[in-house]
Amino acid sequence: MAYSKSKYVEAAQKLLNQGKVPQAIAEYQQILKYEPKDQVTLMTIGELYIRQGDTFQAIDYFERLAQIFVGDGFLTKAIAVYKRIAKLAPEEIRPLEKLADLYVQQGVMSEARPLFLQLAEIHLKGNRQPEAVALLKKLLLAEPDNLRIQIRLADLYTAMGQTADAIEAYVSAAQRALARGDQAECEKLADRALKLDPNAGTLLFSARLGPIDYSPTLAPASDILFVSVNGGSLLAIDPSSGATLASVNPGDGGLKSSAAVATLGLPYTVVFSTSTKVWAYQFACVPTPNVCLPGGTGTFTLLWGGTVITTPSAPLTYFPLTKAYVGGGDGKIHELDLATGVDGKQRVLNSSAGVTVGDVSIDTTLSYVIASATDGRVDAFRFPF
Repeated sequence: MAYSKSKYVEAAQKLLNQGKVPQAIAEYQQILKYEPKDQVTLMTIGELYIRQGDTFQAIDYFERLAQIFVGDGFLTKAIAVYKRIAKLAPEEIRPLEKLADLYVQQGVMSEARPLFLQLAEIHLKGNRQPEAVALLKKLLLAEPDNLRIQIRLADLYTAMGQTADAIEAYVSAAQRALARGDQAECEKLADRALKLDPNAGTLLFSARLGPIDYSPTLAPASDILFVSVNGGSLLAIDPSSGATLASVNPGDGGLKSSAAVATLGLPYTVVFSTSTKVWAYQFACVPTPNVCLPGGTGTFTLLWGGTVITTPSAPLTYFPLTKAYVGGGDGKIHELDLATGVDGKQRVLNSSAGVTVGDVSIDTTLSYVIASATDGRVDAFRFPF
């Protein structure tokens, strides 16, 4: 006899009207033999099993439905089904894991993050630390800049006695804090690593570069160290060996600041000040611009400069800003366009002769740029100007 979906549906409805739920389910299951991906039928069978009080069987059909939605790219529908499953079986971990993964695929980290953390805590309470570690690492893959998760992972490694992994995680977190401009947090995390292994402070390299008054700048990916030498050169150093990869000297009386790195990875945009100007160079590796290979070198290429500013302070910029901010001997904060170096806008702290604005800082939460001047004032302005 030829397959007729409508006949099975009619038969199932008659049985339901008679209160014969198991027999109705059997009729709907006949449809799935011919149409195993029929979404309405899968949902209907799941609901009927719930009516019977057979939650386990209902979940099986809902799971099949959710997988079909995922395969067809309907992530929002799949999420709705897994939410239903999670309510039916609140003690089960798998539905929460699927929800977390689906939210990551959607890019909705505000929903995925708390689920990952909830799952990690469930595993920890069940004395399943490796599973908790795996979840935190998965979350970090989705949010590599999440410092709080990096620290949580390092703390967990410490509790598990995995000292080498803990040190690596603390050092990675310290580097991320430094890249964000949080020196205090960077030092605190580095101290945790040293307490786990005092030998972590063993000298790794020593490079004689000449007189240096300014702190070196580690690139966000921790692959290049930029050093401002008093004699006027900016050096790119390999932090694994101390070898100099490249140097540049724009003239103008020597460097007057540490370098600011405006990009997350190679090639890097590097901004720095000399006696009367601000400059931007691009550093790339040679022969592969995006990767520094062992034994390779590097090169600096002028992007713009120098933008004239009276006695410029150290410039401040970092990804994803499109501007650099510099204090000046004219009593102003200058906003420079990262692409061109144009000193497009300024904010005046004190235009009186002899007043100098020092290094600036940024509050990304409030969108404030803050600086102090030699007249004893500290002013804050919203940015971009």
